[in-house]
Amino acid sequence: MQTRSSGRAARPVLIGAAGLLVAALVASQFLLPAVTERRLADELEQFGPRPDVQVSAFPAVKLLFGRADRIEIDATIARVETSSLLDELSDSGDVGELDTRIGELQIGLLRLSQVHLTKDGDDVTAAATITLSELQQALRQLANLRVVPNAGEGIVFEGQVSVFGRTLGGRARVRADGGKLVVGLEGLPIGSLTLVDDERVRVTDVGAREVPGGYRLSIEGVLSRTASGA
Repeated sequence: MQTRSSGRAARPVLIGAAGLLVAALVASQFLLPAVTERRLADELEQFGPRPDVQVSAFPAVKLLFGRADRIEIDATIARVETSSLLDELSDSGDVGELDTRIGELQIGLLRLSQVHLTKDGDDVTAAATITLSELQQALRQLANLRVVPNAGEGIVFEGQVSVFGRTLGGRARVRADGGKLVVGLEGLPIGSLTLVDDERVRVTDVGAREVPGGYRLSIEGVLSRTASGA
């Protein structure tokens, strides 16, 4: 009788504990994403004005382990170096989907607009618009610079350069090669110059198309799980 009575007395305690656990899980589903959003926005302020961040995770407790289902970032202006951008991408390895939009992005010598970067699993795609004047400013050693549309693989730039008092015209092709981003001068047997070679991401494709006032550039790649520590 005493054992049966003890069991009956324990039932309300167990039910109450289960209720508290459910309430804690429900609360975490609302609180943890908000906390993570604020933390990410704080971290990204080093690159420019505070962005808007939205985080989705179910169950939300996975956020405590640095994992998320989807993160959306909307920024007006940002300034980064290539290495910093690769750091951020590498750190996003445990995020299922990443959708980032930046109104204006300064990366190295390039000033880009309407930037859209997405990550789905390990696949990364980025697109941005650059005006012809900004492109010429970034590559100011070349005169009459333009992008050659429909020129095949990669992005082909055409322009003129002065060498020993002579003006020479030529083409340079930027393309993906073995996971690297390289550029080579067409018609000259001098090999290629590597622009990006980082174990954290393998570049698989680059392209460009004409849009009003400039060009829409795109690049695709795959994150390395080994390099990101996964």
